[in-house]
Amino acid sequence: MLNLKPYLPRPLLAVLAVLGVLFAIDLFALDAYHQLEDAADELRARSAMLDSLQPLPGIVLQMQSGMRGYLLTGDEAFLKRYRAASESFPAAVAHALALVGDDPAQRRRLEETARLTEEWLAAYLSPLVVKRSASEGARSTMAAVLNTVREGKGEALADRIGGQIEEIHRAEAARLAGWVEHVQIATDPEFQPEFVAAMGLPHAVDAFPHLADILPAPSPAARPSRRRKGIGVGASRSA
Repeated sequence: MLNLKPYLPRPLLAVLAVLGVLFAIDLFALDAYHQLEDAADELRARSAMLDSLQPLPGIVLQMQSGMRGYLLTGDEAFLKRYRAASESFPAAVAHALALVGDDPAQRRRLEETARLTEEWLAAYLSPLVVKRSASEGARSTMAAVLNTVREGKGEALADRIGGQIEEIHRAEAARLAGWVEHVQIATDPEFQPEFVAAMGLPHAVDAFPHLADILPAPSPAARPSRRRKGIGVGASRSA
């Protein structure tokens, strides 16, 4: 009886296996490259977002100190500082909102910060400045203004605004750190030798006994260092 079972020579099977492995490696490398590109883009976006948050605490402080200085001294320089800060804050928040990306929680925090600041200006800062400007030194009006300052009215709102900004900054810094770690792993000096070793057939370092009879043994000269340095943000902090 004839044996019609298909037969492929062992060398041909080895060649097909090698081609299959090479194809898989190419697919993996292409996917890894695209992932690294996406991670680098996200890292740049998060860095820009974090940079946009830097001016916000200083602007709030300028509003607060400018208002207090003007109320207590009547010096126009303090009034100019207050007005410049209060006028620049909406644009600074809008810039951060434009960079927030696909992060609903951060967007809500920024929008809440803008709302609280508008309330702070409308209900506390602006009325006091107007009263101080209109008083022209009138003792009763000045006494009322100074009493409001001493009582700390509006300070609760200022504290909430500061807390919101701090929370936004913390969340964005944590998000940025995650993308830094992702990119650092792919760009670590030890990553490339290990990746190249993995492209060896079957591996430039590790032994594959079940393939020993059809593939040559790895060359000792090609053996890369197996010592791993710290990878990522956590390791760099502990160094």
